[in-house]
Amino acid sequence: MLKGEVLNMVEMKKSPSVVFIKTTECCNLKCVQCNYHKNKADDKNNITIDDKMDILNQIKEWDKNIRVSFTGGEPFVRKDVFYKLAKECKKLGIKASVTTNGTLIKDNELKELLDLNLDFILISIDSNDEKIHNSIRGVDNSFELVTTFAKNIIELRNSIKSNTGIYVSTLLGKHNLNDIENVIKFFEKVGFDGVFFQAIQPNFSSEFDESWIENSSLYPSYEEAENGINKIIKLKENHRIISQTKEQFEDMLIYFKNPLKLPFKKCEAM
Repeated sequence: MLKGEVLNMVEMKKSPSVVFIKTTECCNLKCVQCNYHKNKADDKNNITIDDKMDILNQIKEWDKNIRVSFTGGEPFVRKDVFYKLAKECKKLGIKASVTTNGTLIKDNELKELLDLNLDFILISIDSNDEKIHNSIRGVDNSFELVTTFAKNIIELRNSIKSNTGIYVSTLLGKHNLNDIENVIKFFEKVGFDGVFFQAIQPNFSSEFDESWIENSSLYPSYEEAENGINKIIKLKENHRIISQTKEQFEDMLIYFKNPLKLPFKKCEAM
């Protein structure tokens, strides 16, 4: 689909399980693996919020089993857009989720967020080590902000008995593969419902560059990847927080062995 082109779902033969909708292409952090922070404003040629509302209505008419995943950039850079679209999902009876770096939501906004009845909130944390997380995210207090948000929204979710799941997403790379058991134990201590691991990828929001691996500070050696991922597979037996399957982790090993040649698999994106 071209930039600015609006989806016509009637023309699609089979419904997807997830439709990703960006609320913005801007971000407040400066992650080393992403260039969204370089965008000072959303491209005026992108589809409008009215177009996105129309897509939600198409989803309602087509297949209510589709889940809408709100992404960015950082979705909460444009809280106005996110809440308008998320409230429309609730009104239409459409399942929805949001992925966030967890640094922009204030304590007095937590109840409003939970009242949206999202399927789940996916929070990005890349290490149990504050310095490592902050160095990856490019902002000194990002670890404190995201962990405070995670703990507070989990506590409120539990107290009001909301059904919204609270999950954590973490990049797998040189920065955490050698300490992965402590990372998992930290996520359990915070109280997340589950953790989803994501292999380090080429720079987000940039044209693909085949030399990205040698230029990446996060890309691990195959030995580091193999040892870390096999450790996760073993830990999965006693740590229910690990949400992915053994097969998915084995696919990651294939990826780390040859990241420029991926096997064809069903998309498992959150």
